[in-house]
Amino acid sequence: MKPIESNTKSRYQQIADELRLQIIQGQTGPGEKLPTFDDLVTMFDTSRSIVQMAIGQLRDQGFVRSDGRRGMFVADYPPHLYRYGILFPGHPGDAYWSRFNNSLTQEAARLQSQTPGYRFECYYDLNKNESASLNQLLEDAANHTLAGIIEMPFCDHVLEHPTIKHSGIPILYLFGPEDSDRLPSLTTDHHSFLVDNVMPKLIDMGAQNVATVSLADHPNPNMLSLIQNAGLYSKRSWIQYVSRDHTETIRRIVWLLFDEDANVRPDSLLVLDDNLLEHVMMGLADCNLQAGRDVFVFSQNNWPCDTPRMWPIQRFGVHTGQLLISACRLIEKMRDNQPIERYQSMPSWLEQDIPQYPGFDDPLPDLIHYEF
Repeated sequence: MKPIESNTKSRYQQIADELRLQIIQGQTGPGEKLPTFDDLVTMFDTSRSIVQMAIGQLRDQGFVRSDGRRGMFVADYPPHLYRYGILFPGHPGDAYWSRFNNSLTQEAARLQSQTPGYRFECYYDLNKNESASLNQLLEDAANHTLAGIIEMPFCDHVLEHPTIKHSGIPILYLFGPEDSDRLPSLTTDHHSFLVDNVMPKLIDMGAQNVATVSLADHPNPNMLSLIQNAGLYSKRSWIQYVSRDHTETIRRIVWLLFDEDANVRPDSLLVLDDNLLEHVMMGLADCNLQAGRDVFVFSQNNWPCDTPRMWPIQRFGVHTGQLLISACRLIEKMRDNQPIERYQSMPSWLEQDIPQYPGFDDPLPDLIHYEF
């Protein structure tokens, strides 16, 4: 019996693969009617039970829907056009997880619930060589149940797997440096927004001396010159970074920066990662300093953000809903073989200007293109 079972499975899989390929290639489009079971039995010279197994698989994968006596149809929103995978190196709560990831997954869930057809699948722990998510990703790539892949940093090795490389599924990287192979990439304009919006606002508020704190895996070697070129004062010891594994140490760094007389310490602080914000605010409180009164604090956030709102600080950052919609639109162009810019960024917002609940049908700000 085992050889018969194996051959049976092989045959229905062959039929499912062929019908799926016809759908993916557009020979049968969304909402179009499929041949009847009897027609498929004749077409593939097989039994009705084999055809039923093949159609059942395509239905489970989201390619086909049944409409009673009217017959079988290609799904209105088949997965190869409307289902997007988001790749994360870790999982909620671990060292790789961030508030940006929280915001991105929340917006993915919101957009999915509010937009007919669009679906987002999150794959976690892809920094590991073996995981349940990795196996699921490879299965989905093999079955072409993804319209595109949106990849966070530290997952590059996964994309080298032959199943993904040869699938033809478009891949868009988030935060790929312009001098790497991680292109095409969609990133944020945080640095240019600092120069064009935040630093002029600091000057208007009367700030003169600026310190910055950030994570060590996002260093900006030009930060000191950016501040100085804006007409503000800083120095190397005021540009501080901290390990992602020990964000609490930023509290003591704030002591070193601000436990001085007002005439020699910074009068403003740029927090360039919102995962540091609580520790920064505790450090200022330890020095008996109050944000908005003794120190001007600007924090880079991602909207919607979940940092405490009671602090009198200024926030800026991208809206992750807009970022996600833009990523899907870029992938759609890639899938249609339309040219796209290889490296571009999503514009940031000041807190008072952020849009509320953007959707797929809403206009988006133009992406910023870069020439290299």
